[in-house]
Amino acid sequence: MENVAYADREIGEISEISEIKANYKYPKLGNSTKVVRIFVVGLNGRTLDQIVAEESPTRADVFVELPSDGTLVLEPKTWLGGPGLVDHDEAHDKHRGGTIPILKGKSRDQIEWQCDVSFQVRDITLVDKDEDMHGFHNYKGQEEPFEKLKADLKAVMGGPSKPIRSGPTKIVWVDPPIFKPFPLGWKQLYKAHFTLTINGDEMLLDPDFYCEWH
Repeated sequence: MENVAYADREIGEISEISEIKANYKYPKLGNSTKVVRIFVVGLNGRTLDQIVAEESPTRADVFVELPSDGTLVLEPKTWLGGPGLVDHDEAHDKHRGGTIPILKGKSRDQIEWQCDVSFQVRDITLVDKDEDMHGFHNYKGQEEPFEKLKADLKAVMGGPSKPIRSGPTKIVWVDPPIFKPFPLGWKQLYKAHFTLTINGDEMLLDPDFYCEWH
């Protein structure tokens, strides 16, 4: 009878339905990983040109420059292929979909942050000001975006050879279910707040990411 029910569906649709059902069955199992690398320009004399030549960065990667004025707040920047770096906000406005990682909930995407130095997740917060949205839209955003709680992410110390993985985005079940358990559609722009330890100083960095359930 199941074949009859699916008789009017394309093969790809049937495959997607089966995959989504499997994803719901194992909510903590991620299917794919979006990698974001945090490069520190000037660390140990390493230049932007050297990083580009050796690492083949993407638009989603985050660059920071060693501050010369004693500030402990780092400005996230992006390399867009030109001779220098551009501020994240400018990069987001030019390449919204490429410079902000988009985690698809139904695909069980997770994010992996890598960094040149020791680093730690300090917090994850919702972005809700219109001027900071870069064309993204929020809908029923979750304070806890991942199956792994923020407290568990904060407890992990990452480093050059130890990335931090978020685990897949959280499944929120509609309550009460109409006919059967069904995931709530939600989407939200977030900031990941990091502490980077550079030359003995703890410095702050807060790049964006986006979670999308629909």
